[in-house]
Amino acid sequence: MENAEDGATRGQAPSSNALTPLPADLACRHSKAILRGDQAEMDPEPQISRDSPIAPVEIEDLRTAVGWDRSEGTYEQILQRHYAYYTARQDRGALVGYVSVLSDGIADAFLVDLIVHPEHHHTGLGSRLVRRAVADMKQAGIQCVQVTFSKHLEPFYAQCGFHIFGGGIIDFANMAWDEDSERLDQRTDPT
Repeated sequence: MENAEDGATRGQAPSSNALTPLPADLACRHSKAILRGDQAEMDPEPQISRDSPIAPVEIEDLRTAVGWDRSEGTYEQILQRHYAYYTARQDRGALVGYVSVLSDGIADAFLVDLIVHPEHHHTGLGSRLVRRAVADMKQAGIQCVQVTFSKHLEPFYAQCGFHIFGGGIIDFANMAWDEDSERLDQRTDPT
């Protein structure tokens, strides 16, 4: 009878020409390297670190790579005010992922600006960044981690362990806001 994992006959050592399958993530990267015709070694998985040195222009460039505005000149201040931030870099130092955490350090933390370079989309890097940040917040004793996202990203964040609820946002830079909206009609005010 054959062993499904190694193809060896039960009670016998596998033959020297038996093929051992690659782990799924390595097989996927290996296949991509073959498809590109790369003969050099594959790039290792980007390494994630917390609060490691970063130049604001690196984040601006990453924002541009994903089609966002650069938010030029804002990240110097953002990096000084965050609770934590996480970077993912290739072995040659290129920034390929970023996420920031805002928090009071006790009750709430908010994930902000999850950005993954398009060449690394669908590789699990975004999930790794989110899971690392959430694990660190849990270890720090923070009670609740929240994130705001577009509807199409709901499955991604659900897979990262978030419970999906309704919410709202006022984005002064990108949305119109009617200051008179604070005068709620009595029929819509739940209090």
